[in-house]
Amino acid sequence: MRRVGFYVDGFNLYHALDDLKAPHLKWLDIFSLAERIIAKRDEQIVRIVYCSAFPTHLSDRSKLERHKSYIAALEFRGVECILGRFKKRPLTRCRSCHHSWQSHEEKESDVNLALELLYDVLSDRIDRAYLLSGDSDFAGLARMLHHRCPDKELVSVATPHRTHSNDVLRYAHGKRKITVSTLEACLLPQHILDPAGRKSRVTRPSNYDPPSP
Repeated sequence: MRRVGFYVDGFNLYHALDDLKAPHLKWLDIFSLAERIIAKRDEQIVRIVYCSAFPTHLSDRSKLERHKSYIAALEFRGVECILGRFKKRPLTRCRSCHHSWQSHEEKESDVNLALELLYDVLSDRIDRAYLLSGDSDFAGLARMLHHRCPDKELVSVATPHRTHSNDVLRYAHGKRKITVSTLEACLLPQHILDPAGRKSRVTRPSNYDPPSP
């Protein structure tokens, strides 16, 4: 069996789901999604990594609590969650009205994801890496793997209504496209169970309840 790792750019995935205007899809079971995307006949998942950051700067604390619940649910399902941070940007000032405001930018997630994937490749823990991100910043990683690790494979994974990065595809060995129907089939339940069927204390936030039939 070919050993595979599944690596998820959390913010890239979140914004793709947010664009779908279907909040219940954000309660996505990445463990189940990875199982659906790989070639089960000859591939075995050895690691699933999700990189993101808690939006601690937001005034709406409910968003932070939903994110914490989601991270807890993923970890209970066996997904390794690695968190970056948000950093303040320099004050932005409007040239017309001179009003200024503080904004934040997410830091470290892309680097964390690339490092984890690279570590697994160089440690010979995986034979193939599935990268869920449309970010062209991963082109350097894809290029390096192509030239320095020719015995390893990289597969680009794209979300619904979004494209693959052409810069990544140039060095990738394949691509997969997630459909909305796949997302619908891979939602976490209201009460979270781990792969062994044990129940956690994590419950689905009401914002993510599926629409009534």
